[in-house]
Amino acid sequence: MGVSRKTLTGFGPSGILRAMEQPHAALRRIRGARTQIEAAKILGVGLRTYVRYESGTRRIPEPVWRLAKLLLR
Repeated sequence: MGVSRKTLTGFGPSGILRAMEQPHAALRRIRGARTQIEAAKILGVGLRTYVRYESGTRRIPEPVWRLAKLLLR
């Protein structure tokens, strides 16, 4: 099962479901204050690969997406 181009990201402060969001934009958001280098190390991928995930030029594999949601929050 692959990651769809749009994904639910959770509930906002008002309890209303956030708008559909592209996975690469969600990855950038959940990285928070960490640098791309730190996020790449946490996920076990190279910096260039991580940058491509965030820019949307490379599809985020399902295992990496799941790790990101767990480890980068």
